[in-house]
Amino acid sequence: MAAECRASASQSNLRLGERASVVLVGEPGVGKTCVLRALRIPAAGFRLTYCHNATLGRRDFYRQLCVALGRSPAANAGSLFYAVSRHVEERAEERIHPVFLLDEAHLLHQDTLEHLHILLNYHWDSRALLSLVLVGLPELRDRLALRRNRSLLSRLHHRLEIAPLTPDDTAEYLRLRLRRAGCDRELFASDAIALLHEATAGAMRDLDRLAAAASARLRVVNASSLSATPSPASPRRTRASATADHLCRRPRHRARFLRRCDGHQHSGSRRTRCRWPSPPCRALATITMPIAQAALMPILGPASQHHGAARGRREPHRQEVPR
Repeated sequence: MAAECRASASQSNLRLGERASVVLVGEPGVGKTCVLRALRIPAAGFRLTYCHNATLGRRDFYRQLCVALGRSPAANAGSLFYAVSRHVEERAEERIHPVFLLDEAHLLHQDTLEHLHILLNYHWDSRALLSLVLVGLPELRDRLALRRNRSLLSRLHHRLEIAPLTPDDTAEYLRLRLRRAGCDRELFASDAIALLHEATAGAMRDLDRLAAAASARLRVVNASSLSATPSPASPRRTRASATADHLCRRPRHRARFLRRCDGHQHSGSRRTRCRWPSPPCRALATITMPIAQAALMPILGPASQHHGAARGRREPHRQEVPR
């Protein structure tokens, strides 16, 4: 993952060194804006201008561009376009190459998108005084493929795409984020990583959100384990408790499972919370499949609840009737 983002950033820097224009597409949360952040410190001779509000009309878009360039916005669209063009030519006289970074470019109005190729035309289209970097969702690629936008597409010499993370990239990304936070050990088990990758489809933004939810769930499990009253447990009870932790999510289901393992019925109120101690050999310091499922259930909806309940569902106890 990190290698792919660094490669995209280095390729974008290389294309800007060629004074060419670039289009970069990718699904939400895969790291497109991270690539733009890597371009904030370009080589000498370049000046970056970042615009992220792409939902404006053509006149307001150029007015926003004038404000970002430090120019006083004019009243009409023609004066606004002239002010931007004059700024580009003045930077060329200073041997500075301006670069306009247009984020969320898939939201650009059609009249603005059709007018961008005119902004790239200087000295009778004989010199490249300006570079455009269009960043957006894959819909931007589909819009540029339309016949009405072929003039702009022909001036975008390099077209890059950031793919979602692979399962190996997901594990590497989680280790990297944990290392940045000061955790040097493996916090996520392999089954939890596979579940997070399947739920997020390789999107780093969703992965951050769900991994944080799983970590919060882990803290709750650790706190409840430490608050339990310790008592001696036999090896059979220890194995049964470990199995109940993995199969039963609710305390009453866990208590029922342990009663069946002991071979006797326990009388008492259903509201009485079972405080069986966790086995000493099992340190609750790893995010496993049940913890990850519990973190995903409020987000993914009833489908994930049904899927998670299938692992912990037990057959009802049936008493044999004497014949």
